[in-house]
Amino acid sequence: MTCDTASDSPWSPGAGKAPALLDGSNPARIGMTCYKPLDLGFTLATLVFALGADMTLPKVRAVPPPPSSAIAGWYSQAHLLDSYAIELLLDTPRDARLLAKRILLTQPAPVRLLLAVRDAVMAKMGVATTADISRAMKGRDRIGFFPVISSTPAEIVVGYDDSHLDFRTSIAIIGEPNGDVLVATTAVRCHNMVGRLYLFAIKPFHVAIVKAGLRRAQLRK
Repeated sequence: MTCDTASDSPWSPGAGKAPALLDGSNPARIGMTCYKPLDLGFTLATLVFALGADMTLPKVRAVPPPPSSAIAGWYSQAHLLDSYAIELLLDTPRDARLLAKRILLTQPAPVRLLLAVRDAVMAKMGVATTADISRAMKGRDRIGFFPVISSTPAEIVVGYDDSHLDFRTSIAIIGEPNGDVLVATTAVRCHNMVGRLYLFAIKPFHVAIVKAGLRRAQLRK
C-alpha cells in the first residue's frame, strides 16, 4: 500500500476532530490517499503525467482540505476526499477562475484520451458522459464541461450531481506566511455500487491528473 501523506500541511489538524468517512477512513488525515490493489495503475498514471511535467515548478504536495472552503460541508460524508497544493509563483495571476481554466481547459493528450475511454465505458453503465453534462448544463456557467457551482476571485467550485455519484472540486487561492498557494480539493459522494466501481477505477489517475493540472496553472498564457 502506498500513501500520499500531508505531514507538512500548513493547516492545523487541531481545528477539530473530523468524523469518520463512509468508507471508514478518517478525514482528520486528509491529504492521505491510499491505494491497495491499484498500486500498479497509480504508478503507471504518475509516470505518464510526469513525462510532461515542468520540474522547475514548485512541488505539488498533499494537504488537508482547507476548512474555509465552500465545499467544507462535503468533507464528512465523502467517499473520496483529497486536497493538493502548489506554491504560486510571483507572476501567476491571483484569479481562481483564470487558474481553473488553465487546469480544466488545457488538458494534455493523455488526459483527453482517458476522458474518451471513460465516456465510452461509463455510457454503457448509465453514468453521464462529458457530452451529457455539457448538454444538461447548456446555457449555464461552465468551464469546459464542468458546471460552475460558485465563484469568487479566491475560489471557484465546479461539480455535478448524477444518479450514481455527486462530485465537487474546489480550486482556491489561499494565503500563507511564505506566499500564496493554489489548492485543488475534490470530494465525491457515491450513491450506489456503480458509483463506487467508477470511483475505484479512476482513483489511480485522479491524483496524477490533479497534480499535472496544478502545475499547468503556473504556465504563462
